[in-house]
Amino acid sequence: MVYYGAISRGCERCRRRKVKCDERKPQCLKCEMLQKQCPGYRDLNRILFRDETKRIAQKSRKEWNQLPKSRKTTSIQLPILSLISTRVLYPLAQPIDEYAANFYFSKYIFVESPFSEGYYAWLAQSYSQNGHILRTAIEAVGLAAISNMMYAPRVATRSKIQYCKTLTCIRRAIDNPIEATSDSTLMAVILVVLFETIHFEVSDRYEYWAAHVKGAMTLLQLRGREQFATERGGQLYLLIRPQILLICMQQRISVPTALIETSYRFQTSTIRRQWQEESVASPNSIFSTSFRVIDIAATLEGGQAVQEAIRDINNELESWKAGLLSHWNYTIMNGEGEVAGDQYSGMVHSYPSLWIAEAWNNWRILRIMVNQLILQNEVPQNPGYSERIATAISVIQEMCSDICISVPSFGNTQRILSLIRPLYVVALEGLNPEYMRTFAVERLRHIGASMGIRQACLLADSIIQKPSDAPSSLILAPCVFKVPLIPFC
Repeated sequence: MVYYGAISRGCERCRRRKVKCDERKPQCLKCEMLQKQCPGYRDLNRILFRDETKRIAQKSRKEWNQLPKSRKTTSIQLPILSLISTRVLYPLAQPIDEYAANFYFSKYIFVESPFSEGYYAWLAQSYSQNGHILRTAIEAVGLAAISNMMYAPRVATRSKIQYCKTLTCIRRAIDNPIEATSDSTLMAVILVVLFETIHFEVSDRYEYWAAHVKGAMTLLQLRGREQFATERGGQLYLLIRPQILLICMQQRISVPTALIETSYRFQTSTIRRQWQEESVASPNSIFSTSFRVIDIAATLEGGQAVQEAIRDINNELESWKAGLLSHWNYTIMNGEGEVAGDQYSGMVHSYPSLWIAEAWNNWRILRIMVNQLILQNEVPQNPGYSERIATAISVIQEMCSDICISVPSFGNTQRILSLIRPLYVVALEGLNPEYMRTFAVERLRHIGASMGIRQACLLADSIIQKPSDAPSSLILAPCVFKVPLIPFC
């Protein structure tokens, strides 16, 4: 069984012409322009993984027959000969668990600051140890993703078995005072959070995801200041922090004191200063600002004080942009040569790194949320009301447009997962034009199909199926769609 990677979804005529197909149904636009019947689309489920056993066996026989007789008559029994059979019992060249691990490392792990080669090596070494807590966790994640791509119930069942084994290992670890604060235990919890994101089927699973995220928050608190003495401690904190903030926003609760304290320890740590010197971290963190945004959204109280606080936060976000060093800036270029389906408005952004690109999108999401709060809290009696409303609408649409333009920068890299939440915000925002929201929905579907993330497809479906009278912003409807929005990053 051979995995062929990403395969064109386009119609046969577009594939032969080697042009981008818009995949429109019942027929694509290019066929329509040629005034020819569109031949339709392939079933990717049947060709993504192909059983090549028969072809490989025939090739092996041919090579064997071409060998000199002196080598054929050897009395040594070659293991490969036992595989050459017209009836093969094990079509996979390696155990499915190992195949899943390979999928995980190729799709979800990247080597780019702040996640160094040491981080990758640690995960790989941990996986290589039989009985290690991260071994079953990594396999559970990989199996869940493969089952999504192949629609394979047996693989999905196997992923749940490995998931349950991981939970057993986690329970055993947290009962041990030393293991409870180890990097491996926290990473295992982060991986089961990722599993719930990938495997997410129905809204009932939301509570499992939320419970794992809250468990990770407890571990962060137990680990104390010492966790930031190493680079890995900072890396693990960065992985789980966005998930904690998402729960606060969805459940309309203030940022927990434990996260505020942990965040302060991180901001004042040596590793954070080191990342700033290496231009991995921005000169000023926007996460303290995000804490304030979430706290205001949690109260849903109006009044002059709240309006002034929102304006102050808006100014803080503008100051963050103004205070960036030149190597944090991006350039806007013509999208010529880029994949047509990834482009929005024919323009693309060029960022110094994908980590910086993600930071910019996080900033854009915050600006969208703040301006949604402005629209929600401004009253006509306030001086300058009309101007502030018009400005807020313009900023929301500009930030959403920039998110769409940033998409080609991520390509098909592992960092494409970081686009799930920004694209969902764009698709959900009712102030955006229909073509922009459609672009965001299509990109979500692409991420879901190419990365095995069911969550992305569910979010796209939730937009299409959303009632016309349902709230159309993340601030107004944080609890309407209880789906894990922020991916593993």
